Amino acid sequence: MKINSNQKIVSSNLILMPYREYHVPKYHTWMKSDELQKLTASEPLTLEQEYDMQKSWRDDEDKCTFIILDKMKYNECNEETESMIGDTNIFIVSKEPIVGEIEIMIAEVSARELQSRLEETGKVHDVIEIGYSLDDVQPKKKTKYQKSELRLIESLEGVCDRILEYNIHKERQDSTRFAKGMSQTFKTLHGLVDKGVKVDLGIPYELWDKPSAEITHMKTQCESLLEENEGAVEDWYWNHQGAIDLKIHLCTKHALKGADDSCLYEVIKSDEKGETGKLDKSEL
Repeated sequence: MKINSNQKIVSSNLILMPYREYHVPKYHTWMKSDELQKLTASEPLTLEQEYDMQKSWRDDEDKCTFIILDKMKYNECNEETESMIGDTNIFIVSKEPIVGEIEIMIAEVSARELQSRLEETGKVHDVIEIGYSLDDVQPKKKTKYQKSELRLIESLEGVCDRILEYNIHKERQDSTRFAKGMSQTFKTLHGLVDKGVKVDLGIPYELWDKPSAEITHMKTQCESLLEENEGAVEDWYWNHQGAIDLKIHLCTKHALKGADDSCLYEVIKSDEKGETGKLDKSEL
């Protein structure tokens, strides 16, 4: 985190600030949540331990941690802790030149799952009645479910929960490492267990197939993405559905506007075999 100790990043909606001591109390309050602990696969820490963790991240030369601020709220109150809405990490993978790994492919995953959900609800051919009448004399307006606001609401509801169905496939090196289905590594490990081989990964066997911390963090990112781009989703639904791919409209034109969107076009290679990286707990 040393390289970003004095780095502030400002976008149209967010501000990224280096994680400092005065952020710790609110961060610690967040992490008391059982739900957040489950989603991030984190163990509860004391406030003192949280301060120690912040110091270790601050001195880490291979990791940049930023606290995410709601820019609109910060402009209103000019107070960082009041404006905190989350955090993000960048892992430095090369120093000559400096290259960091950050997960921006969440835009594609979210769009794909929303598109899938819309396709499912789009198969319903019901006609629904909307509006109300006190005397039941005036007829209620009828509209096709496929073009209704109800369909949009029901499609968005729970769409990010689908992210938890994904796994990390470390045999792949690009964004396709996030995909549904069991990774080659875990297929091999489960095969060994089925043959009676004792495999110790440092965690109970029943937790092997639970969503990893990285996957649960993606779910949180999905929720933030849809919230921040609610207008773009509604614009596509009412004005561009069927004419423009949702992935292009939501990701390329809005969430990743002006940024590299090559991850949206990466495909799984058919001849992919085995895993090239070593196994660690981050895959679990």
